[in-house]
Amino acid sequence: MKKKIDLIMRNKIEKLIICMISLTLIASFTIGSPSTRGISTNIDDFSFSITNLSTQDIFWPGNSSEWTKVAPETQGLDSDKIADMFEFIEEGSHDVHSVIIVRNGYLLTEEYMYNSTLLHTDSYFGGETLHMQQSTTKSLTSILIGIALKEGFIDNLNQTLYEFFADRWRPGFFDSELKKNITIKQLLMMNAGLRGDVWPPKDSSNFDCIDWALQYVPISYTPGQEGEFEYSNEGVNLLSGIIANVTGNSTGEFAQEYLFTPLGISEDEYYWWHDDYGNDYGAYGFDCTPKVQAKLGMLCLNNGTWNGTQVVEPNYMADAVSYLTTFESKGGSYEVGYGYLFYVTDTPYDLFYTYGAGGQCIYVIPEYNITVGFTGETDVDYENLLVDYIVQFAEDNAPDWDEIPEDQLLREGESFYYDVNATDTSGVEYSIDDTANFNITPEGIITNTSSLPVGVYPLEIRANNTFNNNITAAINIRYAKDIAPEWDEIPEDQTIVEGNFLFYDVNASCVSGVEYSINDTVNFNITPEGIITNTSSLSVGVYTLEIRAYNPFNNSTTVTINIRIQSSDEIPSNEIPSNEIPGFDFKMILITMLCTITVLIIWRKKYSKN
Repeated sequence: MKKKIDLIMRNKIEKLIICMISLTLIASFTIGSPSTRGISTNIDDFSFSITNLSTQDIFWPGNSSEWTKVAPETQGLDSDKIADMFEFIEEGSHDVHSVIIVRNGYLLTEEYMYNSTLLHTDSYFGGETLHMQQSTTKSLTSILIGIALKEGFIDNLNQTLYEFFADRWRPGFFDSELKKNITIKQLLMMNAGLRGDVWPPKDSSNFDCIDWALQYVPISYTPGQEGEFEYSNEGVNLLSGIIANVTGNSTGEFAQEYLFTPLGISEDEYYWWHDDYGNDYGAYGFDCTPKVQAKLGMLCLNNGTWNGTQVVEPNYMADAVSYLTTFESKGGSYEVGYGYLFYVTDTPYDLFYTYGAGGQCIYVIPEYNITVGFTGETDVDYENLLVDYIVQFAEDNAPDWDEIPEDQLLREGESFYYDVNATDTSGVEYSIDDTANFNITPEGIITNTSSLPVGVYPLEIRANNTFNNNITAAINIRYAKDIAPEWDEIPEDQTIVEGNFLFYDVNASCVSGVEYSINDTVNFNITPEGIITNTSSLSVGVYTLEIRAYNPFNNSTTVTINIRIQSSDEIPSNEIPSNEIPGFDFKMILITMLCTITVLIIWRKKYSKN
């Protein structure tokens, strides 16, 4: 064991010594890096903004009757693979009742099944039957809490149960004092401590779901206790009661005014169950059509916005569909992400979803602007259907640039003409974000619409195919004055001692950029940064060198200098420059290296004996 430790220690010390040698060499190299040159102007940067391309061209259906189907291919999906999905459902006898798929607001698939067989009709089970959403109702209640918050009916999520139900509170409530401090947020996150395994009597009459939750449901742990999660229907029913309390209407009436009407959802497209006292259930009991599922998914996908109108408080909506807590799945095989009554996952795609018993689900995939609604009485894994038959075909169909567009430089007043090309088997269309100064043809030729002054013009170029998949490129179009470069300092004659190195830095500036050249490339070299060095040891004599600085327009300025190579006999010995690269102290380096090598040898001998 000791030998193993010694070996580890020895390796660490050797690495330390090597680092010391490297640092010494770096520290001794004091030649400053040449200043970076590029296009430098005093022209303001013409900043611009562009809409998120992934959310352009969204179709916002009004009434559901106005929501017509388009072929999946028009939005980049594969109708054959979707057909394969229905074949998989039928062959496996998976009791799925309906599937609706929407991308960019366009209705791609709305299919209904009975005994796993497609009905080839837009009616549900032979009629306009509404489908029970089960616990997907909880996510709808969450949306309504976000609306109540936006409209000012609720002040904040830390308000407590007692604030809303003080008029009906009685000391005899089960765990009365603990329940008083339960907050809206705790109810939304299933962190209120309300027992989830307590059920009201099946044969009860005059049932009041609010009174039942307040009076009879016990508390499992202190409300809000960190790390705790207990799924509870009763807590979400209380949220529905809060909405009714603060608005003066039933939850369904509030939803009709503030949610369903803005989304174009008519009263015959849904039904909301209630108890014997008119309390609409918040945890279950909402029935609707698949098109209502899709509209609710679209609303959440767009952060609570519908066709430019903010329906839900945006910060609330963002939190509702984010990882706020996790809990163990049934059997403890994996963790489940949870927001405000929404499920969240990042595998295999970043998505959020609602879930109701039997398979009543709404899946939202923000990355691809896709919403998928399912209903049924099935145990099929819907996420496998998304991965195998739907989502993967949304990500691989963008066009490819033949050549990636590059920045362009023009003289002041010059006409702009630039041809960009992208390829896609389904065809390509082009667009740009700055249509005030530029125009792009269907063939991808970009021109300026008028004479442009000196300046920098950012331009976002978009190539999209018929599936609305796209690729973008951002370039800068720079208009510069047609003038020659100017020397920052006029180059001067140089003298070096025979056998020494020449290192001379020249600098010129121009708004359109600068390149350098010299006439004598046999004896000298010049870098793109303007650093002149000799290519080999030069004999005593005078070398005439013409230095040229020029811009991309081929305007130039030149200067001629003499480089004199002087014999060491011509100057006093104490004035002879050192034949060393500037910035290096070779004596210091040599001493440092000898010391470190000596230490290394000693350590090796010491540990080799062990």
